[in-house]
Amino acid sequence: ATSYTYNRTNTNDKVSVSATKTGHTGTVSVDKGSLSGTTLDITNCTGTITVTWTWTANTYTTTFNSNSGTFSSTQPTGITYVDTSKCTKNITYGQQVGTLPNDPTRSGYTFVGWFSTNQTSGGVQFTTTTNFYFTNVSTIYARWTANTYTVTLDQQGGSGGTSSVTATYGSAMLKAAVPADDIYDKTPEV
Repeated sequence: ATSYTYNRTNTNDKVSVSATKTGHTGTVSVDKGSLSGTTLDITNCTGTITVTWTWTANTYTTTFNSNSGTFSSTQPTGITYVDTSKCTKNITYGQQVGTLPNDPTRSGYTFVGWFSTNQTSGGVQFTTTTNFYFTNVSTIYARWTANTYTVTLDQQGGSGGTSSVTATYGSAMLKAAVPADDIYDKTPEV
């Protein structure tokens, strides 16, 4: 609770009382006078008047977006499965995020974590212990890293050339140097 005191030193019978606190909803009470909305009528009041706000942290319904991945319909308690691309959870301002959805899957990619942006870098990462101090984040996105693979090339008895190349899923594979093959470089024997 937040309290303010007014010492009645003038003849103003009405005082505007208002306060805000990010991520919270407040209720107000007074020990003297009568309150209507944000107007405190202090007619016939004497001395100090205490106005007290009691704050309740807001709860936000936050969407977890799989960002081209796929969610399983089986999710932990507190997580609502919506469809293969999203789940939701109610998160209270100032509290830890807590339980997260089960990691989504995506062919050719590794799940990195949950972020405030759907870009490949930047943004705020959300973990189970992240305190949620956001009033403007309604969607949290899965972040992915494309898998890399080593492709081994069988030279079929040739020599030189490239024996392996590294390929990244979804990207063009580097060209490999062709090995020399003595069988095809010789003049046939008669």
